[in-house]
Amino acid sequence: MLAAAGMLASAISPSQSAEPPAPAAGSQGAFGLEIGSTIEQLSKNGVRVTPAGPPLLYMISSVPLPHAAFEGYILTISPTVGLCSVLGSGKGITTDSFGTTLRAEFDGLAEALKARYGNPTTKVDRVLPGSIWNQPRDFMMGMLQRERTLISLWERDKKSALPSTLQEIVLGARARQSDTASIALQYRFTNYKKCEAEVASAANKGL
Repeated sequence: MLAAAGMLASAISPSQSAEPPAPAAGSQGAFGLEIGSTIEQLSKNGVRVTPAGPPLLYMISSVPLPHAAFEGYILTISPTVGLCSVLGSGKGITTDSFGTTLRAEFDGLAEALKARYGNPTTKVDRVLPGSIWNQPRDFMMGMLQRERTLISLWERDKKSALPSTLQEIVLGARARQSDTASIALQYRFTNYKKCEAEVASAANKGL
């Protein structure tokens, strides 16, 4: 599941650990989770949080509003600003070399997000220049070799119709094997950049 968190960037500077404010009542949440929630607040609401290893990343097996396409969830939680991103890790999808089933699943999720948040501001469905995996039947091998990208984004900076608490939504696909793939869906809240800065600080702490 952590492979899906390659979309994430997060970490923490322990010396700045002020208690984040409680999330505003009625604020928009992703999978039913709220911006700024602390580990303590999540635990009180019945969400069991387990450290995932990398700084600021935590795993949970269930969320208040789950979706059938996802089998696990990864949270980015800062001690200074609380919850700043939620990533749903998709179930394995068996597909053919053209990625037919994967594309259908991806398009279905994209349409559901479009119905709620409007058109994506960025869509990427392409193979790298010079890749030998450039034919339709090479779709899965291209993804497996990381030479093909399938991703859609809803970005506040590009005038998307996101709720006030969301900065960005990222929907992406990746190959696990030549005939198996998965989809990840990440909600990045408006405090996400603060978490990114804390991640960088933690990563460079030993330099």
